[in-house]
Amino acid sequence: MVGMSQDENSGGNIKHVKPLSPLERIGLGKEKQYFMENLAMLFATDMDIVYAFEAIKTGMKSKPMRRLMEGVIYEIKSGSPIWKTLEKTGLFKDSTISLIKIGEQTGKLPENLKVVVDQQEKQRIFGSKIRSAMMYPLLIMSVMIVVGTGVSWFILPKLGMVFESLNLELPLPTRILLAVGQFLSDYGFIAVPVFFTLLIFLFYIIFVNKKTKHIGQAILIRIPVLKKLILAVELARFAYVFSTLLSSGISILLALDTLAESATFPRFRKLYEAMRIGIENGKSFGTIFQEYKHSKKAIPSHIQHMI
Repeated sequence: MVGMSQDENSGGNIKHVKPLSPLERIGLGKEKQYFMENLAMLFATDMDIVYAFEAIKTGMKSKPMRRLMEGVIYEIKSGSPIWKTLEKTGLFKDSTISLIKIGEQTGKLPENLKVVVDQQEKQRIFGSKIRSAMMYPLLIMSVMIVVGTGVSWFILPKLGMVFESLNLELPLPTRILLAVGQFLSDYGFIAVPVFFTLLIFLFYIIFVNKKTKHIGQAILIRIPVLKKLILAVELARFAYVFSTLLSSGISILLALDTLAESATFPRFRKLYEAMRIGIENGKSFGTIFQEYKHSKKAIPSHIQHMI
């Protein structure tokens, strides 16, 4: 959201870029895609930078995005670099900001924006495939949780009363289940909402929070079907982005730095960092791959030989 701050020296109001709140970011995926696609197209035609941003702003459907664009346009007019202004929005990944920054520094911003758009499309396809692959197991798991909760809450207490009236000596697992059922019967209206709240919180911590989502990434990359998909996408991204950066005249060290910053999964980030250190020390890629124990987990042997 773009706010207004009082300039004490001039006494005027100055618009500035302020990141959108989490609620305002919901459903902005298409708007971000629209922004990048049009920015790349307009810059490729050598259109004036400010006019390009203003033209994009008129096509925005979201009010928060239009307010955000006002702050972006103001800062661009004030001479702020495009990459730095877009970084303040908090809407774009580090890899996107890095490519835009390099494009500004090397005079190849339209080409790098095209790379960003291609990356966005591949990321969209990748996300769609992951959602499709996870939909069935998540549906089964959700049904199991709901059915299990319902059985434990409403049926087990009644079974417990039947077994209690028969004075039977029950196995330990059965006694535990009946105790859970009795607990839900007594405190279910409190326990069940708390349980699902904790479940949602745990999902956020594992898969969404920036500081801890590496745990979720480690889980995803160990699921057989998703593992192949993730490795294929990351390998394609490595080859495409790396070749594009090198063809833009960027040094190999800076290109590897950018790759490390843009890597989604720690396995690839660590490999790129090792490659960067190795190249800086005068080693070849072949030597680096041989010395790095886990290189084959990220880049297959035949691709390593091609490199």
